[in-house]
Amino acid sequence: MSNAIENGMAINATIINLVFDRDEDAAFLQLEDHWGKMFEVESLGSVLSLYASGSGQLLTKQNTDPVGIGPCLMLTFNSPAFPNYKGCV
Repeated sequence: MSNAIENGMAINATIINLVFDRDEDAAFLQLEDHWGKMFEVESLGSVLSLYASGSGQLLTKQNTDPVGIGPCLMLTFNSPAFPNYKGCV
């Protein structure tokens, strides 16, 4: 997992999503300790999303799974450069 995050950082990714087999695995990680200066962390069930601290303000976090099988995390941000613009991931 560390390699996946490091690879994302190497290409200047502003959002890195990690999906685990079990909810407990995602909850067990303490990513804030190691990458907390560069990323904010949001999680929902087995999905963990890291996003660059300066990439905009998180407005909403929502589970959009249409069938109820597993979490489908949608994050909505505003844009630092365009305050009225909202982007969803």
